[in-house]
This record gives sequence, C-alpha cells and structure tokens, in this order.
Amino acid sequence: MSEELQFEDLKLLPGTKIDLRSEQYAQLKGASAYVGYRTQRGIIVSTPLKGGNPIACKIGNTLVVRLFANHLNCACAFRTEIIHVSTIPFAHLHLAIPEQMEIGEVRNSARANVQLIASIFSTETKTSQSATINNISADGARVHSKLAIGNIGDAIKISTKIKVLEIENIVKVDGIIRSCTNIDGQLVYGIQFDNIDDQTKLAIYALVMTQLTS
Repeated sequence: MSEELQFEDLKLLPGTKIDLRSEQYAQLKGASAYVGYRTQRGIIVSTPLKGGNPIACKIGNTLVVRLFANHLNCACAFRTEIIHVSTIPFAHLHLAIPEQMEIGEVRNSARANVQLIASIFSTETKTSQSATINNISADGARVHSKLAIGNIGDAIKISTKIKVLEIENIVKVDGIIRSCTNIDGQLVYGIQFDNIDDQTKLAIYALVMTQLTS
C-alpha cells in the first residue's frame, strides 16, 4: 500500500475508535474517538478519560495515534502534536495533520503463534472456562482446551489480555466454533471471529505484526 496517502484518504467515519499515546508523558494515553478534520488545518478527537474525567493535556504535547481504517482495510499509525485543547461543548483535542503515516493492510492469512490465557464463555450452555490461544490472526484463532467448550457452529465469547510494546489491552471478541480436533487428549478448536470491532481488530493485528517481525 502506498506511503503517499494523505490523512483524508483514510475516509474515517465520526466515532471511529482510536488509541492515543504520549511518548513523553506515561499518563497521557487511552481510547479516544475521531470527530472530524479540516484539510491542512487539523484533526479533532475526543480527549481520553481516566476515572471518568478528561486526562490533562497541553498544547505541544506529542502523540502517537493508532487506528483501523475500514475504508482501506488497514492499520494506521502516525505522530502528531496537540495544537488546541477545548472543554466546550465536550472535552476534545485538535491535532496537527500528520506529515507521514505508517500503514499496513490487514491480511487474513497473517497469523502468529502465541500463548494467551483466555476465558471462553459459551452462549449455548452459559458457562465459562479457561483455555489457551496458540495461534491468532485478524479473523480467527486456534484454541486449546482440556474441556469441551462447545460444538461446531456454537457461538462463544473470548476474553484475553494482549500486550504489545508494554501496552496491555483486554480484548473481548465474539466467535464461532468452526472445527474441533482431539490431539493427544487435548481439544483443539478452530475459531472464526464474528462482528469484531475496529479497536479489537487493530489490537490483534498489532500483536500479529509484532510476533511476525520479532
């Protein structure tokens, strides 16, 4: 994918979830929402909250922004700085238009071997149990479990913790059991993710890319 893309080429919809991180101030981080932009003037995003209150931000603070652009099916990251802080009519930030963006297409075939402890909830039996995710991609996972978690076609909910570059994210995603194999007394399930949101997809994609390039 071309690196000559401009911010407006992402065609983000208002409300798109984004992740803000400051490389200078550890406390300046969190989930935000895209509000809009003005060509060559700036980007408007909601101010991240902590304990229900807006995090203190100052003009000139530099930020790393990460998001998932549905229009291009890509993960995107860029550096910017805060050029205005406002609390009216809601807490929001104006960010400088980035000069460069790092983007990567999310390919369903990109998979990574991992060892993630997960909680699996069966919507059929209404029970939860622990399992291990051994392989993951942007659209599914391979799950190992000592006990049965369901039958092929059953809907489940997966909760696990993903850590990328010292940043931890609790990921919750719906899934459907597509296969089940007994290997050496352990059940191995092929899970297809279902209705995965952009923020979760971005977190998983970041994990996959980190594992593949490490």
